[in-house]
Amino acid sequence: ILVEIKDYLKKYLTSDEIVMNLRNNAARVALFECGLINIESIIKDSNFNNFCFRFFYPEIKEHDEKFYEKMLNENNVLKKSMNYLVPDVNLHKELRRLGKSEHKITQIIRDDDIDAFQEYVSLQNFAMTEQVPYSVYDTNDFANDEDNMPYLIECSAFYGAINIFKYI
Repeated sequence: ILVEIKDYLKKYLTSDEIVMNLRNNAARVALFECGLINIESIIKDSNFNNFCFRFFYPEIKEHDEKFYEKMLNENNVLKKSMNYLVPDVNLHKELRRLGKSEHKITQIIRDDDIDAFQEYVSLQNFAMTEQVPYSVYDTNDFANDEDNMPYLIECSAFYGAINIFKYI
């Protein structure tokens, strides 16, 4: 929807205003890719927003490697959190565009695929009382709070995975 109204947004808002008011990084990616948000605005926000830095690290590194290195050297929390990212840059870009978790269990729950769920929990020795793993790519705050990840049953209820919910 945001991409559809980009001409209107461009007419009335600057890149900085859009970045500062739009907190969803997957939406930011879409607007960045269509040219509505520029890398300078992303870098400004990245000074105090680790989530933005992680989402746009390839572009930040390419545009201003000195800033990229400075952020990692001065911010140990950010540096440590970079370990959550998939190492393949192309896969990183695809996952951030989708705004969904890269973890198989979360994908299975979203699809309410009971057969895949039963196979996965059996093969991975995944207990029914476990929490779903954190993902930097999932932009849904309920299902992806690093300090309070939902349990399998909560995640299945949230995504309307009725078959998996009943199984648990």
